[in-house]
Amino acid sequence: LAAAAAESSLATATFSAGDPRFLQPVFDEIKYLGVKRTEVGSVGGVGAIRVSYDMARVSYKRVLGAFWRSCDPTTSEQFGVAGPPTVWVSGEEERKDAEESRRRLQRATEYTSSTFGPMFKGRPIVAEIRPLEDLEWVAATDDDQQWYIKEPKAYEKACKKGGRAKWFEDAYKPVTVTACQKEEGEGAICGFVYFPCSEENGCSAVAKGEF
Repeated sequence: LAAAAAESSLATATFSAGDPRFLQPVFDEIKYLGVKRTEVGSVGGVGAIRVSYDMARVSYKRVLGAFWRSCDPTTSEQFGVAGPPTVWVSGEEERKDAEESRRRLQRATEYTSSTFGPMFKGRPIVAEIRPLEDLEWVAATDDDQQWYIKEPKAYEKACKKGGRAKWFEDAYKPVTVTACQKEEGEGAICGFVYFPCSEENGCSAVAKGEF
């Protein structure tokens, strides 16, 4: 009975964003939250990753957040591989969550203040949300599963050569600004360091699935 209950709480989320082998580490890193298994392959002929997770422990929104953190949602080419980032949804609830998370991420790219800039330097979100329907899933070969673990040097080299490593570093690294802000009843405070994906612009809430 316990095994049956555990099985009934399992769900699967599917995502695409270029070479799916580079998405796998991001989801494997949150297995402690309730992700049970990840598998790279293709859906409808498009490279993708399937993420099996325990709904009793981790929400679909949090799994979505990990996806947004694993790709460049502002371009239709993912580090040399043509095609926009895609959230494949299998029902109305998933579609609503995916659309809301994308809307909030878009809003983060439009946010600005005297001390905080927009996420992704203001570039709009072009990621797509598509119905999974009856599209065929084809698993990749064993050599491609957990490739980043089996071939760590090749993985690291590919991250650098394709521009992936630099893009993520630039997109999420702390930013120093010299603007001044006057607190109520106090003098002006000048100079700030902020993280682009912040609570203020709403990006961190999307990444954490807290919306």
